[in-house]
Amino acid sequence: MVNNEKTAAPGMPVRILPGNPISPGVISGKAVLVDCGYLNAPYPLEIPELNIPEELARMKRAFQIMRVVCQCCEDFFLQTRDATGAEIFTRHGIDLEDCHLIRQIAAVIEQQRCRCGTALQIVLSGAKHRLLNSEGAKARQRLSEINDLIRLFADVLNSTAVNMEDDAEKPGPMEQQIAVARELTTRLVIEQYILHRKAIIVEQGIADSNAAVLCRSLNMPAILGIYRAPDLFATGAEIVVNGDSAQLVLLPAGTLRNRGLFSARPATAFRESRAFPAASTVSAA
Repeated sequence: MVNNEKTAAPGMPVRILPGNPISPGVISGKAVLVDCGYLNAPYPLEIPELNIPEELARMKRAFQIMRVVCQCCEDFFLQTRDATGAEIFTRHGIDLEDCHLIRQIAAVIEQQRCRCGTALQIVLSGAKHRLLNSEGAKARQRLSEINDLIRLFADVLNSTAVNMEDDAEKPGPMEQQIAVARELTTRLVIEQYILHRKAIIVEQGIADSNAAVLCRSLNMPAILGIYRAPDLFATGAEIVVNGDSAQLVLLPAGTLRNRGLFSARPATAFRESRAFPAASTVSAA
């Protein structure tokens, strides 16, 4: 692993790495390397010693998170005048507010002693079966929406942070943690959002993927295409993410604290602004 920036001395010039823009905004903070191994691990469907009250609490927490995510996505598509995208997340929001659906999932969890992700699939399997036997564009669209909802639910449930009900366990806003990972996925974005991390840097991904749209919807600056991003520096390295110009700035240790730069500039405040020092003029005092 290359850790050239780990022992960078104060006064050294900063290092600027170009990437590809995913989501706008400028954030300064400390890097947190994210191990994506667990993000791609299969989610256990059945557990003999399943704690039913804990699983019901996880289901409630997952629904809360999904409502927030869907509302953010709906607002984003409305702002970008994408009526089709907004309508999809509007219907997702309606589904998530369905008390009958929530009661059904809870009943399946208690009766069959299964995970809430499995319970959701069982509850929605009847609706999916009816839609599969139906004809017409509306039926196919509704089937696609149900499958999308199940995948989103799985992404939230697979997040290790969904168990954190106490915000005190999460980093405070002034800590400004920035996630660094190999690949941009929907599950990665949701995980970092739950953990209150402010930006994402990845090596691989697709600029128009659902994960990229989710970054923009959640006002989370993101940069794609930073070669070997998790190997460039260690957790705690001080960086600046400029999602507007797709630049990653690696700073010498102590720069942010000395200059008082632990500040967040959300993407919404920078959609019209591109004010950031040019690569040739940035240096640490």
